[in-house]
Amino acid sequence: MAAYFDDVDTTSRRVRFAHYFTILYMVAALIVAIGLRDTSLFATTRFSNAEVGIVAYYPANWLLDTSTSVMRATDVSQREFKTVIEISVLPFGSRMSARNIIDDLTFKRRETLPYYRSLTTFPSLLRSQDEVIVSEYTFVSALNDPFLVSVPTVVIGRDVAIERRNQVILVTFQADARVYETELAVFERFLDTLEF
Repeated sequence: MAAYFDDVDTTSRRVRFAHYFTILYMVAALIVAIGLRDTSLFATTRFSNAEVGIVAYYPANWLLDTSTSVMRATDVSQREFKTVIEISVLPFGSRMSARNIIDDLTFKRRETLPYYRSLTTFPSLLRSQDEVIVSEYTFVSALNDPFLVSVPTVVIGRDVAIERRNQVILVTFQADARVYETELAVFERFLDTLEF
């Protein structure tokens, strides 16, 4: 009878350690999985343009285009309107302000974007303590494919005008209104990494 209890005690001790090991293994696996997820979600690719003097880090899975502006990164994983972050460098006169550039963009966009509406314009500070002018607006975007009928998408945009010597660096962000809040965090991380 004593041999039976000794065997049960040894077996239960092994089972108890197996439970502890399993729980510890699951916690470690969960921590590694969260780390891999964050690495994948927040992965960035470095962009630099020596001619203009801009360095930025855009999301790694976005499409980069440098043919129409200094930089245009597009989130091609979006289904309807593709989220866009674009950097343009505009000439800037001594009697001008960044607000003049924003006002000029507003007039041009009223003519080219359907149902364009300027929401607000306000001064702000970047993390680097540079003063900027921020403009928010909306417009409606529809697919130009005649074979696909879709509901037009409301797009919310944000322009950030940064004065630098005789130039204005215009950083434009446009996203579908349904994902604007989540994509805005990506844009703010982009602005935090922007060097000029």
